[in-house]
Amino acid sequence: TELLELKPYSMPRLHIVFVPGNPGIVGFYKDYLAALSKHFEGAASITAIGHIAHTAHDYEKGKKFSLQQQIDHKAGFLEERYINSDLPTVLVGHSIGAYIILELLKRFPNKVCCVIGLHPFLKTNPDSLKQAVLKAICESSLMRATVSSLAGLLGHSPAWISRRLVKAVVGRAWGPCAVDTTCKYLLRSSMVANFTYMGMTEFAKLKEEVDWDFLRENHRRVCFLFGIDDHWGPLSLLEQVHEHVPGLKTAVVQSEDITHDFCCTKPGSEWVARFTAERIKEVFGDDSLQK
Repeated sequence: TELLELKPYSMPRLHIVFVPGNPGIVGFYKDYLAALSKHFEGAASITAIGHIAHTAHDYEKGKKFSLQQQIDHKAGFLEERYINSDLPTVLVGHSIGAYIILELLKRFPNKVCCVIGLHPFLKTNPDSLKQAVLKAICESSLMRATVSSLAGLLGHSPAWISRRLVKAVVGRAWGPCAVDTTCKYLLRSSMVANFTYMGMTEFAKLKEEVDWDFLRENHRRVCFLFGIDDHWGPLSLLEQVHEHVPGLKTAVVQSEDITHDFCCTKPGSEWVARFTAERIKEVFGDDSLQK
């Protein structure tokens, strides 16, 4: 498992634990986490924890992990590192990471102060053609094997070829950090095999209805950020949140430039980092987070 940690020089006032989406690579979030850290000026320790086996090397020797195993993994990490701490813990999650942190709130209701879901993937979207295509790929063992083999083949090509290919696919939309991370991680057969397998278990689990009762019970500790054109966390889901949990805090990104993959651009990372910091400071108060 890969971690990305930003620790202050002095004693922090709170812990922020970040759970990424799928493919679960913390390297994609470097700009976002650096910007988030600046907003607290040393008052917060920040740790991003990647998913098991979603790494540049096949440390697990081909073993693949489901969504539930990834949740259990994050719960074990919290128990080991933060649950017995005297400092408050805030969980932030992106996409399927938002679903994961809600499950962690269920397990540690007395230890987690609040959770912030960024572009949350909480249930499947039957109106999304992209999800239908991805679901078909993830549910087919043949397709998963084919895609992962192709990725591995590209990964063995010269670096300048793979980099040009990645830039041709994402164009100028992604920043250098995102392009470098893609070349390092996503052109690996073991990596692609893992995130497509996890995707298969996501689609199976998220066919279920959202646990509205739990959200109503904990609405004061939950906040969601939605995008205006996001098939993972569509505005139809936002409408359902308002209908079922009217007291839960939500916000919508009003810029089309800040998409679901906000972490792949510096402006998107900085905007979402500012939003995250503002929500956390609303919970704790600016004065309590002053060094």
